[in-house]
Amino acid sequence: MNRIALKSGLLAAAIVATPALASAQTFGHAGQLVVSAERLFGFVSNSVKMDDPGQPEQTSHATSFELLGNLATTTYGFARIGIDYFVIDGLTLGGSLAYVHASTSAESGGVSADGPTTSGFLVMPRVGYAAMFNDTVGIWPRGGFTYLSATATSPNNLGSADVTRSAITLEAPLIISPVPHTGFLIGPTLDLGVGGSDKATIVNVAGVSTTTSGDRKATDIGVQAGLFVYF
Repeated sequence: MNRIALKSGLLAAAIVATPALASAQTFGHAGQLVVSAERLFGFVSNSVKMDDPGQPEQTSHATSFELLGNLATTTYGFARIGIDYFVIDGLTLGGSLAYVHASTSAESGGVSADGPTTSGFLVMPRVGYAAMFNDTVGIWPRGGFTYLSATATSPNNLGSADVTRSAITLEAPLIISPVPHTGFLIGPTLDLGVGGSDKATIVNVAGVSTTTSGDRKATDIGVQAGLFVYF
């Protein structure tokens, strides 16, 4: 009788524990750490308002399909690493970070010459709330503030350009997690420009430098996708 009762108790405990174990592996529970590769590809519409001293305000527009991002057609839409932590069920605190470095060169008549070198970083602290519809699909709205800074330098120190941009960022990616601990992110993104500036310095052959500057506000609207893992 005691052995039968023990087996029955173990069976009951296993039945009770099984749903709890499955639930603990579902995305969105307190204590989980999420590492993501974000904005790997997608569609982005970019606009930049330019306000230079003594000039009428102008606005430029660009629309593109991005793969890992392109600084020529988007301001905030390039790939970055995200890290978020569930402080309680559903609620996340975290952010994303990106670093960009690019160098150029040109060749003409068998002679090559170095072009401008560009480097910069982007940081975005954020808060979010994940709501799962079931064990596989959910939504993860997030909001934060994005700051970008970049510098381009011409060869032989003949000139440089410093760029800053800031925006209020809202995202609402769909969570698709077909297997535990990994999944996909895809959804709308909005980076609403609130500030920024361009500053350019040119050095002539006599060694005299001229500096110009202006205010900039860049806004990106898009639908972008990425990957994530959680532990």
